[in-house]
Amino acid sequence: VKINHIPVRNYAFDSTYIHDGKTLLTILLDATEESYQEWKKMSKEEYAAAKEDLAEFIKGKIAGYWKIGPEEIETLDVATPLTYERYCNAYHGSYMSFIATKHNKTLMESGKIKGIKNVILSGQWLMFPGGLPIALFTGKHAAYRVCKLERKRFIHNEKRAQKRN
Repeated sequence: VKINHIPVRNYAFDSTYIHDGKTLLTILLDATEESYQEWKKMSKEEYAAAKEDLAEFIKGKIAGYWKIGPEEIETLDVATPLTYERYCNAYHGSYMSFIATKHNKTLMESGKIKGIKNVILSGQWLMFPGGLPIALFTGKHAAYRVCKLERKRFIHNEKRAQKRN
């Protein structure tokens, strides 16, 4: 599989993602039907080796870009299209559920169901482009809406909550 670019999301802007001087990075590589099929046909041993090879490749590229030693990067996990298929039942391992087109009316659906009170939905289908990060975001948004309905204060930062107590 050819990798043309490596998009890196660095969470250093959020103190809740920084521990012991380390921060979280996520890399979401585009996958094709062809790459999905390649992962699918691997044996368990080939799959494990391919995940390790991919992790080392990405680690080397990131280390080279930021001019640090690869040993300074700790890999927690490599999620392949099969990971998304196994845990999320995502079609052919897509981490994104759908894309925006000119026919879409809004960026994010409200999470409300007309005619049903006291129900607020969350999940990957409420906001573009969908997928796991969006499911987390809409879950947080749903919790915020519940707090608002209950006239309770929504505290999104655990450390701030601890300081108040």
